[in-house]
Amino acid sequence: MSFHSMSSLFLNIDLNFLQQQVAGNTVANYIWFALLLTIALLLTKPLITGIFRICSAIFRRWYPDRSDRPVLQEMTIIPLQRLMQCILLYAAAHQLQQPFNLLLIRRSSTQIRLIDVIDHIFIFCTIASLFLLVARIIDFIFHLRYKKASESGDVDKLRILPLLRDVIKLLVWATCIFMVLGIVFHVNVPALITGLGIGGVAIALAGKETVENLFASFTILADKPFQTGDTVKLGNIEGKITKIGFRSTRLRSPDGSMLIIPNKKLIDENLENLSVRKTRRIRVPVLIKYGIAPEVLAEMMQQIREALRDDDQIVTPAELTVETFGENALQLMISYHLRHPLRSGTLAEVRERIAMRIFSIVNQHAITPGVTNIRIIDPTS
Repeated sequence: MSFHSMSSLFLNIDLNFLQQQVAGNTVANYIWFALLLTIALLLTKPLITGIFRICSAIFRRWYPDRSDRPVLQEMTIIPLQRLMQCILLYAAAHQLQQPFNLLLIRRSSTQIRLIDVIDHIFIFCTIASLFLLVARIIDFIFHLRYKKASESGDVDKLRILPLLRDVIKLLVWATCIFMVLGIVFHVNVPALITGLGIGGVAIALAGKETVENLFASFTILADKPFQTGDTVKLGNIEGKITKIGFRSTRLRSPDGSMLIIPNKKLIDENLENLSVRKTRRIRVPVLIKYGIAPEVLAEMMQQIREALRDDDQIVTPAELTVETFGENALQLMISYHLRHPLRSGTLAEVRERIAMRIFSIVNQHAITPGVTNIRIIDPTS
């Protein structure tokens, strides 16, 4: 068949059937409705892939590293897909007069149709999808900044970036809520903000502890007493910092438990940052019952000093003194400092090895006449 005959065939097709009315809608309206619905449900993912490539080209100057593109795609593909589906479904709904013009509520001055409800749902979903997309882009930007700070070892940025990200996202979602209230539910937003300002004092008093913890978080960021990854001790609580948040800081205890400490408590009480210390002090009291000869005691103390001085894990000088005279025994206090971090082994292993060395020396003098009882206690201070 020639090109001329094919053209004649298409020109002779009667397209008037597209304007025929079926149940209140034309055939053309049904075709457009089906086409848009199919694209919305089945073809949005390929379309989003094309949009992502365009976005990648636009934002390439901010992330030249191609390894970050899958992260951006994973963060943004869902909100972009939801946004496109929302637009296509809304366009499909407006292709049909029936049943979307169905009257739902009729009052003296108000008439609400099904299409009006769809309009408000569309606006709500569009705003939510847009702000979700903005939030995901913020996450990606901070992901790049955090990665760069980690590579450069910038401790200050590693500390402040998570909190700054949370503050910005909080402002973004607050804006989203006000837009939904104003556009979808027709709330007078300026009056609402004014009312919130008047009630701000009452809210601040009711959330006094929350406000105190919020300001404490900024104090922690300014004074920098610790950072994420440090091991701290607060009273009887000890753990590694995993996250510094608005209200609280999370610690991982040595037994694996997650501890949540209010920020105010961290700045009000004496806190010890164990990660910044260079040595760890160990005190070992030794109780010796009366009856030991002074020269034997002096010899034993000298041997203990030499043993501690020769240990490469101990920072010299170690201290050994006769501390107190009790009712039935005198007390020797052995005090030494271990390197932090240790050159090898764990703290428990090093302490056990040193304690056994002290015990061996003391035990050599236990058979000396006059020594009736020797007891060693090994607490850590």
